[in-house]
Formats: sequence, structure tokens, C-alpha cells
Amino acid sequence: MWQWGAVLLAGALFGRLCRWSAPRLVDLEDRTPPFRGGWWELLNGLTFLWLWTQLGHEVSSLKWYVLAGLLLLLTATDFHTKLIPDRVTYPGAIAGILLSAIWPGDVTAFFHHASLGRWLGIQDPQALGAVVSVCGALAGFLSLELFRRCFGLLAGLEVIGMGDCKLLLMTGAFLGPEMVLFSVVPGVFCGLVLGTAYTWCVRTPHFPFGPALGLGALVALVYSTTLIRWITEASAWFVSLGPGLHLGLMIVLTILMILLVLRIRRRAAEYSRRIEEDYARLDRRPP
Repeated sequence: MWQWGAVLLAGALFGRLCRWSAPRLVDLEDRTPPFRGGWWELLNGLTFLWLWTQLGHEVSSLKWYVLAGLLLLLTATDFHTKLIPDRVTYPGAIAGILLSAIWPGDVTAFFHHASLGRWLGIQDPQALGAVVSVCGALAGFLSLELFRRCFGLLAGLEVIGMGDCKLLLMTGAFLGPEMVLFSVVPGVFCGLVLGTAYTWCVRTPHFPFGPALGLGALVALVYSTTLIRWITEASAWFVSLGPGLHLGLMIVLTILMILLVLRIRRRAAEYSRRIEEDYARLDRRPP
């Protein structure tokens, strides 16, 4: 039991660090820490304990605590200021590449990357871990950046910030290319729940998407086997429906997407004004 207490304490101390550093990382003149009342320390402690019970306490698991800590820190800054600082995501991506090179077992085992390494002529496992990590960083960033640009062009409004793309770049450096793409699936569902609750409570269309992406990454990490099985079963179910239902579902999804885009375009000016008002309330230090 003392180990559980030690993990909780480590997470709580890191939570305290997150609260203290969040306004400083984004250069706010108002250094008032967010999330008063101690619940942020409790949340961090419970997150570390959850990882400890699910992933074990081998030395190689250290990189997952580093990833969780970085995601929790970015969650604090995103909820507090709706900003994800580069001074966390870029060093975090470098840390992911280095840790994947030191402990390459997880990223190289996923989707038979070891076989890919032999095909590419990369014999050294540390070198292969670094290559897979770099590919994961690129896959995470480029996939979300492509969606951001395409959907923003259609909707006439930037629906996802560049900071979210950089967060996925950092996450991909830890998880590898396939796992970071799988993490988007639970991330979107988390975003729907968190976004609905946030907009209902705060009464604003501008909600932070970074925490949902971070939570999706941790869910994909801990429950990767279950997630892949669900995606496989859903794909098999979809294939079994037959061509007629395939066409019908695609038409329905296309209509829903068009209606969503049209709704956003109609209210783009209002959304932009309210988003600007949100940022105007942030007392930021001039560059």
C-alpha cells in the first residue's frame, strides 16, 4: 500500500507544479494559479495511480509517466488560457524521441515495426525506436493539420488551433504513428463530452480541445488492445451491412457533415467575435 501512497504523492506534487507553472508558461501577467481547492493535485495523483495499476512499475514505464505529466500540464494551460505553449510541446516531442530510443520495445512491437526495421535495414533497436518515434510525431501533426486546414476552409472558421496539432506531434513521438492515429478516436468522443459540458457551463463556443486529445492518448495507451478490437469489430460489422446500407450511411453522414459546415459558416462571424472576446480577457504580457 505504501507504493500506492508514493505514486499518489508524486502525482499530487506534479499537480501542484502544474498549477504554479500554467500562467507562467503562457506569459500571463496575472500569475494566479488555476484550479484552486486542491482538486487538480488530486486529479494528477489519481492519473498517476491509474497508470501505475494498468502499466506496471518497470523502469521502461517511466516514459508513460513523462507523457502523462506533459499532457496534464498542457491540460492546465489549455483550460486556464485556451493556449498550448510551444515551450512544452517541442521539448516534449524531443523527450518522446529520446525515451523511445532508450526504451524502444513498445513503439517497435506495435504493428510489427520490428519487421519493418529489418526490411529497412535498421538492425539497432534504439535507432528503430527513434525512427518510429519521429514517424509518429509527423503522423500526429500532419493528420490534424490537414483536417484543420480543410475543415477551416470549408467552414470559414478556424475550428482547431495550431497548438492542438503540436500537442499531437508531441504525443506521436511517444506513441508511434499508428497508435497516435488510433488515439484520435477516443479523443473525439472525449471532445464531444467535454465540449458539450464546457459550452453548457461557460456559455461559449470556444472550448479547449487539447485536454480531449490528451485524454484520448492515455486511453489509447492503456486500452490499446481493447480499442483495436472494437475498431476491428466495428469495421467487420460495417462490411457485413452490404452495399445498399453502405451507400445509405455514407449519404446520411455526408448530409450531417454538410449541415454542420453550413451551420458553422452561418455563425462564423459570431463565433469569431466571441472567441476574440475570450482571448481579450486574457491579460497577456506583451512580447
